Amino acid sequence: MVRIRIVVAAAVLAAGCQPAAQPPLTEQQRTAIVDSVRSVANELATWMSSQGAGRPYASFFDSTAALVIAADGRIVASSHESVVSRYRGWTPPAGARLSWDSLRIEPLGPGLAHFVGAFQESFTPPSGSAYLGRGVMSAVVVHRPAGWRFTAVHTSVVPQQAGR
Repeated sequence: MVRIRIVVAAAVLAAGCQPAAQPPLTEQQRTAIVDSVRSVANELATWMSSQGAGRPYASFFDSTAALVIAADGRIVASSHESVVSRYRGWTPPAGARLSWDSLRIEPLGPGLAHFVGAFQESFTPPSGSAYLGRGVMSAVVVHRPAGWRFTAVHTSVVPQQAGR
């Protein structure tokens, strides 16, 4: 009988230790998240269009080991360290431009959002053949002490010749 009471008491205590459900975000909180995530997306476009001025590419991404970046059907990075290694010293080519055609940002909770953006990227490499790509980027975006960072990222691009 004592064992049953102990088991029941332990179950009641364990049930009481569950985290409390988060209250729904207010409209003001949702708007602040959307505006903040839109701002970091625009910072990325400005960075690409300024040939990487002021910060490394990896700084746009979450610094946890859970970071994954997929592009056009391949996993290209599976941790922040792999992003740092892959893009160390990389800057967009001269004349590169990134612009968002549309952005959809859905707050998921405090410090967490889902992001989808249709974009255009263009540049003319040293070979002289102009490049224009249209694509989509989707990501979970997390707020860290240093600001919003992309994580669980996927991009797909359909390259086109400029002028088409």
